[in-house]
Amino acid sequence: AELGHDVTVVSPYPLDKPMKNYRDIIVKISEDYKELAESMIKKPNEVIFTKFPRLIKNLMEMGNGMLSSPEFKKVMEEEQFDLVIIGMFFNNYLLGVGDHFKCPTMMLSVSATMTFLNTLVGNPIGVSSVRHQFYGSEVVTFKDRLLNFLIHGGDFAMLWYLNRIQKENYE
Repeated sequence: AELGHDVTVVSPYPLDKPMKNYRDIIVKISEDYKELAESMIKKPNEVIFTKFPRLIKNLMEMGNGMLSSPEFKKVMEEEQFDLVIIGMFFNNYLLGVGDHFKCPTMMLSVSATMTFLNTLVGNPIGVSSVRHQFYGSEVVTFKDRLLNFLIHGGDFAMLWYLNRIQKENYE
């Protein structure tokens, strides 16, 4: 925006001070999601492992709210973009927005790449030697490799669940 490009941001967090060439489209988020987001900051592993279905439900509702909002529908019908940037957090189905605008799509992730992101973009998954972000030590011994493998297995289970839920929302 400072370089003169028109920037449209769809987010629940508008800028405090509006900028020239910068437009916010506000997406509402539920109180339940706000609570989950706060707990993720404090205890990320606890939320991922114990509240995952609730987290996904909230993220799908937020994404669907964005896609069905009158402001965003108007943007989809009337505007063109040179680039779409999507914050990736269990919302792969939003990649279709870039396809709609027939422009490149960039993904940003606030976390280290997890198995589902590596799978999405085609990165190799070195389960036997690359430490999973939730595994605290180096992958050296057979026990380390086994535990790392099991954690990656949990990621694949989450990926299966996520794909199933996102397919329902995408359709």
